[in-house]
Amino acid sequence: MRDRTLDIEDRTSKDQPTSPGWFDVGRWMFDVRCASPGSAQRSVRLLVVCLLLALGAGLVYAPAYYHEFVSYDDPSYVTANPHVQAGLTKAGLAWAFGQLHGEHTYWHPLTWLSHMLDCQWFGLKPGPPHLVNAMLHALNAALVFLLLQRMTGAFWRSAAVAALFALHPLQVDTVAWVTERKNVLTTFFALLGMLAYVRYARAPRLSRYWPVVLLFALALMAKPALVALPGLLLVLDFWPLRRAACAQRPAPSPGPTATEPSCPTRTIGQLLGEKIPLAALALVASWLTLRAHQGLGMAQGGHGLTFGLRLENAAVSYARYLGKALWPHDLAVLYPHPGKWPEAAVTGSVLLLLAVTALVAWQTRRRPYLAVGWVWFLGVLAPAIGLVQVGVQAMADRFAYVALAGLFIMVSWGFAELANRWPRREWVCGLTLLGALTACGGVTSRQLTYWRDSLALFEHALQVTRNNYLAHYHVALAWLRVGRAAEAKAHLLEALQLKPDFAPAHYSLGTLLDLSQPQEAIEHYKAAARFNPGWGLPCKALGGVLARLGRVEEATASYASAARLAPDDPETQLQLGVLLASQGRFAEAAAHYREALRLRPDWPETLNNLAWLLATAPPAELRDGAEAVRLAERACALTRRRRTVMVGTLAAAYAEAGRFDDAAQTAQEAITLAQAAGEHELAERNRALRQLYLEHRPFREETR
Repeated sequence: MRDRTLDIEDRTSKDQPTSPGWFDVGRWMFDVRCASPGSAQRSVRLLVVCLLLALGAGLVYAPAYYHEFVSYDDPSYVTANPHVQAGLTKAGLAWAFGQLHGEHTYWHPLTWLSHMLDCQWFGLKPGPPHLVNAMLHALNAALVFLLLQRMTGAFWRSAAVAALFALHPLQVDTVAWVTERKNVLTTFFALLGMLAYVRYARAPRLSRYWPVVLLFALALMAKPALVALPGLLLVLDFWPLRRAACAQRPAPSPGPTATEPSCPTRTIGQLLGEKIPLAALALVASWLTLRAHQGLGMAQGGHGLTFGLRLENAAVSYARYLGKALWPHDLAVLYPHPGKWPEAAVTGSVLLLLAVTALVAWQTRRRPYLAVGWVWFLGVLAPAIGLVQVGVQAMADRFAYVALAGLFIMVSWGFAELANRWPRREWVCGLTLLGALTACGGVTSRQLTYWRDSLALFEHALQVTRNNYLAHYHVALAWLRVGRAAEAKAHLLEALQLKPDFAPAHYSLGTLLDLSQPQEAIEHYKAAARFNPGWGLPCKALGGVLARLGRVEEATASYASAARLAPDDPETQLQLGVLLASQGRFAEAAAHYREALRLRPDWPETLNNLAWLLATAPPAELRDGAEAVRLAERACALTRRRRTVMVGTLAAAYAEAGRFDDAAQTAQEAITLAQAAGEHELAERNRALRQLYLEHRPFREETR
C-alpha cells in the first residue's frame, strides 16, 4: 500500500464570514475533512507549525543558557566526571558502554556520549548543554505534532497537543536540568521510532520494521524509561491506526472528524508478535536498570517502604501528576516521600483514578481518544510510579515528560468535540488555546528562573514542600560554595534533624568543622562512613584529620578503608603511601605510590615521593638509583625545577645512583631555592645532605 499523507481543511462555506489570523486555529481544530492538497502546500503548512513550535519552546527556554550547573546530580554527570570532561575518547567510549551503572546511575551510554560531545565542543561551560537540552525539547515538540498528525489526520488538534507539550510547566525539570539530557534524548529517539512504526503500519514489511527496533534500542540506550513503548504501540494499533481486526469504527458523534490513516488489519496474535522484539529489548533494559540500581544501593529494600505503602504512593502520585498537569502549582525539583500518606489522600486518589478509568472505558467505542490518552498517561508513567522504589522521591515532574502527551490528547480532542456545538466556536477554541498557552508560557518562564542556580532551586523547593532534607542539604552546599559557613551549618543541622542517618550531610558537616573543630568533624565522618559503608570519601577525610592530629595508625587504617572502597582514587593511594612510609613500611608505601602513578602518571608529588623512597629507603632490595633519577627528573621537569623539595629529591637520587658531583650541585640548587623562598628549615636540611654527597655518601632514612 502506498503511503498517503492526510491533511485537513476548513469546511466553512464561502458565504460565511471567516475569522482572520490566529483564530483560524480554532476552526481548524474542530471543523475538518480529509483533503489532498498539493505536496508543496502540505509541506509548507507542516513546516510552519513545526517552526512555530520550536520557536515558542526556544523563546521560553532561552534564558536557561545563562544558568549554572546545579549540585543535584550534575557533578556526577558532568562537572566532577573525568570521563565526560575528557571528551569523546576511546577510553571514554569503553567506559560509557562497559560500565553497568556509570557514575551513580544506570546504563545509558548514548547520554554519556552526548555529555562528552558537549565537553569536547564547548568545554566545561553550563550554557551550551542547557541550550542543547532546549533544542532537543523543541525537536520533540515538533515530532509530537508530526506523529499525531500522521496518525490521526487532525492537524490543529495535533498542533495543540504539541504546543501544550512544548510549553507546559511540568516540562521545566527535564529541559532546564543538564542531567536530564537523558530524558529529552530518549524521547527524541522514541518519537522517531513511533513515526517509523506508523510508516510500517501502513505498509508492513521487514525493511520498514527494523528502523522501529533500531530507534527503540537507541531510546533505551539514552534512558531506559520508555520501556512501556511496545504496549503503547499496541494501544495505538486500536486507535487511531485501527490495525486490529476487532477494532470498530467509533459510533457517529456530533464532534469534529478527521480521516484516520488506512492501515492493513491484523489479528491480535499478529500484533502481539510484532511487539516481541521490542518487548525483548524492554526486558533487557529493565533488567540492566534494576541490576544497576541494586549495585548502587538505590533500590535496597524499597527504602524501608512496604509494597502496600508503595502502592498507596503510586495512587496518590498518579492523582498528583493529574492535578499538576491541569493546574501546575508548587512545582519542585524534588518531592520527598512522606513514608505513609493519610488515608483520605489515598482513598480520594483511588476513587479519582477509578472514576476516570470508568468514564473512558464507557466512552471507548464512541470516543476512543479518551481511552488511548488515559492509557498513554498511566502506562508511560508506570515504570517510574514508585512500585519499585528507587531514590527518595515520592514523584518527580521529569517522570511525566512523555506521559503528559496522553492527557493533552484527551483535552485537545475532547475540547474540540465539546466546542463543536457552540456558536462562534472558532473564536472560542482559538481564545481558549491562546489563553492556555499564554498561561503555560508564563508559569514555565517563572519556574525556569528557579533553575538559575542551586541556591534558588532548592530554596524554592523548601518553600513549596515539607520535610525536604535533601533541599536543606543542597542549600547548605550552595552556601558553602560562597563561604557562608553559618548558613550552611544551619541547613546541614536541619537536614540531619529530619534524617539523622543522611550520610552526605554528616560528611559535609565534617568538612565544615574539619579545621576549627576536628573532634566534632571526626564524629561526623565516622557517622557518614557508618550510615553509608560503601562510600570511601568519609574514610579518606577521616584519615586526613587523624593524620593532622598525629594519630598515624588510625589515619592509616582510615586511608586503607578508603583505598579499598575507592581503589581508583590516586590521592588516597598517595596519602596512604605517605603514612606507611612514615612508619617505616617502605615496601607497602612503594606499592601504593606505584598504584597512584598508574592512576595519574604525571603527578609530581607521587613521582617525587616514590623517587625519594627508591633513593633513601634502608632496605637495599627496595632501592633503585636509576629509576629514582628518572622519576625525580620528571617531577622537576613538570614543576620547572622551582620546588625545593623536588630538587632535593633529585639530589638524593643522583647520590643513590653514584653521581655524587651531580648530587652536590643539585643540593646547592635546592639550597638556593629554599633561601629565595624563605624555607629556612629546608635550606639547612639540604646543606646537611650536600655535605654527605661531598663525602660520597648517599642519604638513608632512619628505620622505625
